[in-house]
Amino acid sequence: MIKLFIFLISIVFYSSIYSVPFYYSYNNKIQRSINPQIKTNWCLQGGMNGGILSPNLKKINFGYWSSLKPTKEEARKLYLEISEYILFVYNNDENVRPFLDNYPYSPTNIGLTIFFPKNSTSSKEIDAVSGFKDLITYSYAYDKDLPKIKIEYEKYDEAFESVYGIKWDPLKYGDKCENDVDSLQ
Repeated sequence: MIKLFIFLISIVFYSSIYSVPFYYSYNNKIQRSINPQIKTNWCLQGGMNGGILSPNLKKINFGYWSSLKPTKEEARKLYLEISEYILFVYNNDENVRPFLDNYPYSPTNIGLTIFFPKNSTSSKEIDAVSGFKDLITYSYAYDKDLPKIKIEYEKYDEAFESVYGIKWDPLKYGDKCENDVDSLQ
């Protein structure tokens, strides 16, 4: 009876280990390095909060909040710095690279949102900056006189060029290639 109990427990244990794709450990390792750097270098709190992680790393979502009260230009620069840092880390990690849905990872592969909760008092202040597909969106704080939140957006590559004075190069990390996760397992 004891042998049967141990056998059943081991089946449950080993099946739970193998139900999670093994590349999750690479992604978790990256997260453990990214989040402290973002906290230290940009004074933000938060971290990864999901995404489309199976059957490969298609999209990874990040949520951070800041005590800053930035202008639109400052929010744009902060968003670009952090998204470029995340892209740099993912594209340069040779362990996780084969499991990326596409290489190189681009802004469409990360969902980054930065909240500015101290800006929630005026509709003239940025409440959040985030990414959607190839756009950067700016949400303005709710104003009691307005029934809706105001949202502005701009293309990622145009924002990049306005901040850095050069065009964003989607192939700066390498040539595009489609990864086949099944062949790696």
